[in-house]
Amino acid sequence: IQKIPLDQVPAAFGKIENQFVGILVGIISAEVYNRFSGVELPKALSFFSGRRLVPILISFLMILVAYILMFVWPVVFGALVSFGEHIQKLGSVGAGIYAFFNRLLIPVGLHHALNSVFWFDVAGINDIPNFLGGQQSIDAGKAVVGITGRYQAGFFPIMMFGLPGAALA
Repeated sequence: IQKIPLDQVPAAFGKIENQFVGILVGIISAEVYNRFSGVELPKALSFFSGRRLVPILISFLMILVAYILMFVWPVVFGALVSFGEHIQKLGSVGAGIYAFFNRLLIPVGLHHALNSVFWFDVAGINDIPNFLGGQQSIDAGKAVVGITGRYQAGFFPIMMFGLPGAALA
């Protein structure tokens, strides 16, 4: 649409499949459902009335949303990466800030969106592939001292044993 060569497409579009888009689609879908789930169409189209109309409308509406995100998402992605890089530069203090915001967002379930910034390479701090590369990473000069693990410290026991512990309780 914008006639941009493929090698010049911003990296943001390689990372658009995440929680933020899911939250946006969920909010839009809920609004469309609330507004159009009671619509009655003429007899010839009555099969598509009510709740069946909503997925049809959502399909067309998401095409418009995708067009809008084509311009908005690189800005949002840049802000996320900038936030992650600033937190990373703070070292252990940054890990504390991350833990604070993580716990603050748990009641509303948005901690997953924050986790994706640090755990899944949105901010470019994922050292897991370099760790798993072993000697090959060292030889290539890509080996780094653990950074990603800093943002998982303290969460591992809860993630591994929290659900079984709750089930046994």
